[in-house]
Amino acid sequence: VKTPIPFLLHGTLREYQHIGLDWLVTMYEKKLNGILADEMGLGKTIQTIALLAHLALEKSNWGPHLIIVPTSVMLNWEMELKRWCPGFKILTYFGSQKERKLKRQGWTKPNAFHVCITSYKLVLQDHQAFRRKSWRYLILDEAQNIKNFKSQRWQSLLNFN
Repeated sequence: VKTPIPFLLHGTLREYQHIGLDWLVTMYEKKLNGILADEMGLGKTIQTIALLAHLALEKSNWGPHLIIVPTSVMLNWEMELKRWCPGFKILTYFGSQKERKLKRQGWTKPNAFHVCITSYKLVLQDHQAFRRKSWRYLILDEAQNIKNFKSQRWQSLLNFN
């Protein structure tokens, strides 16, 4: 294990989570995409948050990062980010069309937020707005829920920058 646990992280990683963080950092440094496919309940969310903390401290990459999740776990991600990495500014992107438009008003300002969490449904609905933002890192939770990665919408979305 070579990656130091970022001091931004409020908590301790288990050894296998630390190894997972190492792997995620290696993937990032090699500019590769990857699938963290640990069993349910082993802390994939925490490992991912640790990666974002590492990027902030070691690479001066504070985002903005986009995390796309099933609607059912959106608030869990927000809670885990606030618990494990309270130093991050988080935008949880949900609500009516009008509420979402209000949330987008300030998001072009530098450091408006470090991490945006939204659902698959909303990122597709508002894909034009999401494409205009320069995301530094994209995380897909439970990506197996995407029915068709070859659809035009997903292709345009995944080719953000």
